[in-house]
Amino acid sequence: MFHSMFTITLAAVISFLLLLGIATRRSPFTIVFGVVQQLVKQRYILYYLLATLGILLLNKWELHIEQHTPLTSNDFTSSFYLLEGAITGWLQQTFQTSGLTYFFTFIYVVLFPAMMVAGLFIYIYHRQDYLVKAFFITIMLNYAIAIPFYLWFPVNEVWVMHPDVQFLIPDAYPLFETEYRPMSGLDNCFPSLHTSLSISIALLAIASGHRLWKWISSIIAILVVISTNYLGIHWLIDIAGGFILAGIAAMTALRVVHAPQSQPQGVLIPERHR
Repeated sequence: MFHSMFTITLAAVISFLLLLGIATRRSPFTIVFGVVQQLVKQRYILYYLLATLGILLLNKWELHIEQHTPLTSNDFTSSFYLLEGAITGWLQQTFQTSGLTYFFTFIYVVLFPAMMVAGLFIYIYHRQDYLVKAFFITIMLNYAIAIPFYLWFPVNEVWVMHPDVQFLIPDAYPLFETEYRPMSGLDNCFPSLHTSLSISIALLAIASGHRLWKWISSIIAILVVISTNYLGIHWLIDIAGGFILAGIAAMTALRVVHAPQSQPQGVLIPERHR
């Protein structure tokens, strides 16, 4: 599976379709076709998508700034190491196996993006406009809040500093550093975006009222969080920051969008949204 970006993308697409089918109990191709129809009719989705792509480009620009004109000479990695001590090293060494490394690499690289896109498609298909808007706003808030930390509060990944922690992803995905690494800087650790984004998606799923989807997304989100630490990437403090960021982003997004006036057929909307 981890032979190239092509095989990884293929695995992510298959995972995405499986998540759609399991969460909705419908053919995933029916869902995709319905979403395409909605995209043609609902132009606001395009505007939100463009705004989200804009903030993602800003994140890419932040990486460029770091590499060429760093705004700070401070490095807070040593402080995190002093605070956590041997905990992360002990956790990795205690539970490390080749099978778990492959499994958590799959969660981190493949299932994480598949879950995010699946959630958006479910909300578009069920015409839950408030959740579609909340989804995009949540993603934008996560990045908008995290980027200043990456610029002025750099923290390196655990394996860079910790003598007892290994970076395990290359064991399963040898080309990670050349194919995947350009999307994220080594010192863009606090807060953990993998944590904040996955927990944010789970929080939106819980608010959506989709019974299966809220459980599926919550389980995947927890696995993503565990993977960031097990694979030697994020400190526990990064993860805690990601949880706080997720709560701020998701709750703020749900507050600024309008609650639905009616309930789509087959979808349970929580009392606070009725």
